[in-house]
Parts: sequence; C-alpha cells; structure tokens
Amino acid sequence: MEVGSLEGWEKAEGELVEEGDVLARVETDKASMEMEAPHTGYVAKIVVPEGTKDIPLGKVGVAGARSAGIDDGKKGSLQLF
Repeated sequence: MEVGSLEGWEKAEGELVEEGDVLARVETDKASMEMEAPHTGYVAKIVVPEGTKDIPLGKVGVAGARSAGIDDGKKGSLQLF
C-alpha cells in the first residue's frame, strides 16, 4: 500500500485529534479504509486536498502541538501523517 486516493477528510485544520481518531478516508487499489491519527495533537496543515489521486500514503498532512507553527523551525514538534 504505497499510493492511494484521498476520498475525504474527517478532521479540519486546527482541530484537536486524539490518538486513534479517524483523520481521513483513503482508497487504494485493494481497499477503502480509514486513516487514524498516529498520536494526540492538532491538525496543523492539510497538505493534500480531498479527491487527490495517486498520492504517497503517509504524506497528506502535518500534526503537532497547537503552539507549533509550520514554519517556526520546531521540526521535532511536527509529524507528517
């Protein structure tokens, strides 16, 4: 499961997510599934819009602490999902 299509987001930028919450629905060549939050934090930036096809899974958004900005140099506080 390397690439897929992003069917839709369940969470919005700035929204708090708990570990295990459903973030988005993705479809691969074999299945349609839910993508879960890998940890608790805030959705800092949605990188891939809904409906995008053939995206590398694991690079569709950025999560982190509410105080962590995307461009503030706090790379350790942000994580791709």
